[in-house]
Amino acid sequence: MTEDELKKALHDVLDERARTYEERHDKHHEFIDILIAEKRAKVMRMEKIKTHIIGWSVITGISGAGYAIWVGVKTLLISHQ
Repeated sequence: MTEDELKKALHDVLDERARTYEERHDKHHEFIDILIAEKRAKVMRMEKIKTHIIGWSVITGISGAGYAIWVGVKTLLISHQ
């Protein structure tokens, strides 16, 4: 094998390795993009759930306070008759 043939063979091997690395690198980026999208969706879903829980807690608290006031007023009216 001559020096030129050896240089060409090494160049071909290194080129193929570089292409393989670039392809793998691109696949890794695609995978990371998928992970980021999934994480973003999960965070958004949790924020929505948290908002609903807080909203229903406020509504329940107001309803409970309103019911307690209604029962108190009703009891006062009945006891003062």
